[in-house]
Amino acid sequence: GTMTTIVDTLKAKNVPATFFVNGHYVESAQDMIRRMIDEGHIIANHCVNHYDLTTVTSDKFIEEVQGLEDIFYTYFPDADPMLYFRPPSGATNEWVLNLADKMGYTTVLWSWAHRDFVDDDQPGHAETIQKIKQGLHNGCVYLLHPESTTNTAILGEMIDWIRSQGYEFLPICAIETN
Repeated sequence: GTMTTIVDTLKAKNVPATFFVNGHYVESAQDMIRRMIDEGHIIANHCVNHYDLTTVTSDKFIEEVQGLEDIFYTYFPDADPMLYFRPPSGATNEWVLNLADKMGYTTVLWSWAHRDFVDDDQPGHAETIQKIKQGLHNGCVYLLHPESTTNTAILGEMIDWIRSQGYEFLPICAIETN
């Protein structure tokens, strides 16, 4: 129930985002994904399911990653290629990174996150803003889960504060890595 507000805020603030989607979301939220695509956001691969990919076989890994692409392009055949991948829970190792790379993906993790994914245990507004402020740095990649009503409520304030610190928002494809 938060995605409309999140995407509205991103549009109002002219901020690009990358949305890492799973199979359930693709199958249940096509209207929202279409809006994300139409408004220029990047849609990226977060697997069909939310398995720890460090524990699966290579066949299962491919099934999860390619399977998400297959589902996605069934609904959005005109969408840009999926170039970015985030392993569920950030569970990764060299094997995961290498296999994703062989499949043509750039693996994206985050440089800042907090415990925002438990529906009935959301951090408060002030706590979240303070953590966001402490985590800001050049090239920062914030991981914000959309089920967080706190993240949704503070998003506009967060964007304004980050800009007031002299930073700009770039799509993930514009962030250079060394």
